[in-house]
Amino acid sequence: MINRLRSYFPKGSNYLITGAPQCVVNDANMDLMIQGAEFDIIWVQFYNTWGCSVRDWVTLNPNYAKTGVETTVPKTYAFGGFSYDAWLKRLQAPGSKSKNAKLAIGVLGQASTDTLLDFAVSSAQLKPLIDEYYCHDNFGGFMVWDAVSAGNNKDKNGNTFTAQIKALLLAREAKGCGEPTSTVISTTTTSSSSTKASTTTTSSLSTKIGRAHV
Repeated sequence: MINRLRSYFPKGSNYLITGAPQCVVNDANMDLMIQGAEFDIIWVQFYNTWGCSVRDWVTLNPNYAKTGVETTVPKTYAFGGFSYDAWLKRLQAPGSKSKNAKLAIGVLGQASTDTLLDFAVSSAQLKPLIDEYYCHDNFGGFMVWDAVSAGNNKDKNGNTFTAQIKALLLAREAKGCGEPTSTVISTTTTSSSSTKASTTTTSSLSTKIGRAHV
């Protein structure tokens, strides 16, 4: 169905095929879909599953801001820890039609879920993760669930959560990227002049490379 839908897109159109799987690789519901059809953006929900979430990365890397080095994930760690690179590797699998899909890091918009396993993170906690993953292959910004929660989640200066993340992305963009930092070999060629500090609000804070949306 997705392949048929794409065949109807006019040449040069801005239509996008997107999906929002869980962070576990391989996703139980969407893996075959993503492998068999060309997706433009994968909005991974890195906020529902303990073991592969953004919260896991934050928990495992309390000293990243000082050292700039990611902690080695223990071999016994559930789902292998924050799974961005595992997702990237899956996109590059033989026969995959989504090799060029952008990977957006999905986070919750609210400040806290008030639960024992709180997947909500602050923009301050996201800064080290952005510093580490901004230059990884296929990076496509952030997806935030949801826009209402993110709009109500403001810092002391009145900046919404989405605005805080956008500022972090723009600051990281200004530093530029050297050689790709991802451990996954990609056959995709991208231009070093394109920007990744893209944002949209609804349920996402990412999308088109080269444009910034609020």
